Amino acid sequence: GFVKSSGERIDIDARNASGSLDGDLVMVRKLGSLPGEGHYRGKVESVIKRSRQGVSGIARKKGRNWVIDPVNPVLPREIPLRAVPDNDIKQGRLVFAVLDYSGKRLAADLKKDLGSPSSPEALIDSVVLDHGFHDEFPGNLLKNAEELASQPWTLEGREDFRDLFTITIDPVDAKDFDDAVSLTIEDGVRTLYVHIADVAHYVAPGSLPDNEARLRGTSVYLPDRVLPMLPQVLSNGACSLKPDEDRPTRTVVMKFDRSGERLDFTIVPSVIHSDRRMTYEEALEYLEDNGTEERLREFFDSMGALSADLDSIRENRGALDLGSSEYRVIFGEDGWPEGFKPVPSDRAHRLIENFMVEANRAVADHCMWSDLPVLFRVHDEPAEVSGERLIRQLQLLDISLPGGKVHNPSVLKKLLDSLSDSPLHDLAVEYILRSMQKAVYLPSNTGHFGLALRSYLHFTSPIRRYPDLLVHQVLAMQEK
Repeated sequence: GFVKSSGERIDIDARNASGSLDGDLVMVRKLGSLPGEGHYRGKVESVIKRSRQGVSGIARKKGRNWVIDPVNPVLPREIPLRAVPDNDIKQGRLVFAVLDYSGKRLAADLKKDLGSPSSPEALIDSVVLDHGFHDEFPGNLLKNAEELASQPWTLEGREDFRDLFTITIDPVDAKDFDDAVSLTIEDGVRTLYVHIADVAHYVAPGSLPDNEARLRGTSVYLPDRVLPMLPQVLSNGACSLKPDEDRPTRTVVMKFDRSGERLDFTIVPSVIHSDRRMTYEEALEYLEDNGTEERLREFFDSMGALSADLDSIRENRGALDLGSSEYRVIFGEDGWPEGFKPVPSDRAHRLIENFMVEANRAVADHCMWSDLPVLFRVHDEPAEVSGERLIRQLQLLDISLPGGKVHNPSVLKKLLDSLSDSPLHDLAVEYILRSMQKAVYLPSNTGHFGLALRSYLHFTSPIRRYPDLLVHQVLAMQEK
């Protein structure tokens, strides 16, 4: 294995791992240099923090004893498995065990027989447990969430947007709807309303649901289930912007001129009444002039025009658009994967993406100007060594980077535009993606390189992302 620290890489021989496992936080001692700058060999002196409490794997007999072979291939094989009654478990079963680090050698205590490794459901169970996810909420939390969901709310202090024509657009299998949109036009000024579920009204800082949501961080989407960040009585119930029901929301009201430039914005507590729940496929029909309802045709004509203008502005400021490389797994009736389907990057998906980015950008500007304690979504420019590696990789393809340096995203955009009809385009995209740093959440705002924005955060998904919920909570406290 290896340890990364302050830009250095320290290779660890198996004999020098000192019982550490993949993901552990360790104290390491350098033993000598290896070829390459910042490259060393070393030894783990101590484990500061363990990354996992349990392990999923296959139970089997070894002599008179039992061992577990973890499903995760980077973990050691043949971990001694204890507390295994011979008459209750068979060889080759998929099991979950709690790790015991107290002895000289790693061991595990059997906790649960998950089933046959040929069962798709059992394999997903093993993933859930192996990653430390929770598929159930504590009983006291569920009771508290039910009480919160049933509490009445009032119009006091809220803008009443129930007369606005409002829709949600989500995947066909979505069950929690945390964003809705409205649009009005007057004297050439287009007013976009992005309504987001007011989750903070139900989930106050330090409450039981808040503490659990902070631990979970996000909802987790698996092939056959969702592990929600919040109990379903909130996520799929009181907080979800269901059609034909009044819901408390927080709305970003943004005014745009005829070219799509933002003129002004406000963020207000509100109440809405969603008129229609639409899927991306239905929305795309109207954007392509195939819809049948006149009101929706006019509505999508206006929304599509604004989205196209926002596309042009994003392109002009040099934001990167690397295209969608996301795929969904198609499952057969037996529960096993049988194919892959690319997630569409069509006009309907683009429309919602553009509107959500604008709402996130507006809220980020407000939080920055107001010096509010939130988490920004930060994306730094590629590290110097990554930029140099990208230039070398492109040179092997006989491609020159404009200006010879990655100093802003427009440079990469110009490069990709020049390769739009080239068979090398996809390979160049792959190299650029690998050169990028990962976007992270930070309390300090250093901008978003990929979107070419000075400030950006996540606000639009408080049902399923904790950083978004945190922003809502801070805004609510600011109003008091």
